[in-house]
Amino acid sequence: MDNFTLLSKEIIHMDISMGAFKLYSILSTYCYGKKDSCFPSQKTLANDMGKCTRTIRRYLRELEFNNLIRIQRRGSNSSIYTLVRKTEKLYIDKYNIIIDNIKTKSTKKESKTYKSKLDRFSDYPQRKYNF
Repeated sequence: MDNFTLLSKEIIHMDISMGAFKLYSILSTYCYGKKDSCFPSQKTLANDMGKCTRTIRRYLRELEFNNLIRIQRRGSNSSIYTLVRKTEKLYIDKYNIIIDNIKTKSTKKESKTYKSKLDRFSDYPQRKYNF
């Protein structure tokens, strides 16, 4: 079943027009799976929404102004649209996976000598300051 798109509650409750929300939904369908960018032409987006390309450009500006997408010009046919929220989520997920891997590796590699070095590190007497 691949005829649906998941959107976060943040985006649903943002103060954007319904047309911009619908365009964001359409762009997110092009960014399926773990992809965070797509490159449909404005004409394709206009056909998908049943609007003219001028309206699509207005909705794209609104989405870019609200920091929901980033637009990168790519020649004369189309642009690359990157979904910012999806990118942030992917980076956070990758960061958590990396941290989890580091934690599991460090617990496996812990040895008695390493642990004893950590224990001795803070054994130095503390200085007493008189202010």
